[in-house]
Amino acid sequence: IKTLRGKLMNQLQKAGKFINENINKVNYRFAPTFHVFSPIGWANDPNGFNYFNSKIHLFYQYYPYKSKWGPMHWGHVTSNDFIKWEQEIVALAPDQKYDQDYGAFSGSSMVKDNKLYLMYTGVSNNLQQQCLALSNDGINFEKVKLNPVISVNQIPKGFSKSDFRDPYLFKKRYYYSLIGSSDKNGGNILLYRSKDLLLWKFVGSLFKNAPIQDRFINKNDIFECPSFFQ
Repeated sequence: IKTLRGKLMNQLQKAGKFINENINKVNYRFAPTFHVFSPIGWANDPNGFNYFNSKIHLFYQYYPYKSKWGPMHWGHVTSNDFIKWEQEIVALAPDQKYDQDYGAFSGSSMVKDNKLYLMYTGVSNNLQQQCLALSNDGINFEKVKLNPVISVNQIPKGFSKSDFRDPYLFKKRYYYSLIGSSDKNGGNILLYRSKDLLLWKFVGSLFKNAPIQDRFINKNDIFECPSFFQ
């Protein structure tokens, strides 16, 4: 699997340097005692929750440079007991042409072949596409050269190219990804399938035949952060 380095490391190092140089300026008086929080800057959506290399991993949407939303990075914490959390280095930074404008939006993770894979939405030029990064140690991640692994060219006709985000990975014989989307009728969820996490095929819309009800789907809705469990 070919991965991208160089520019990736520069952006991650830039974020790490800023955090280290400014973390002592943060007033932690009202910081939570048990809950996960970012060491500095802005944080929202939890992402990529998983267990890998004998540690619990939790990622989150992160903008370290200001206490407001900005081009999204992925913050990262690990734990042994769900109570005490250790801040790790930033996992993902916006540094490629497919994510450089608005960053690495929400996604999920999958353990495969003793590697931890992160699937996220890269946002650039008002286009949202699904991208992949992997790690051997669960700390240092590299984006694959095939990115975006699900591009806007794989979006079926009638669905938004600017609302196509938050992939949720699961496995049932094949690997599957749920992706939040919208069409002319409102929010929708698209399903894709893969044998290797790298090459994906569109399977279908999960709401193709769903009745449109005001309490459930409105025409202006966008479905975000879909999930599947049994």
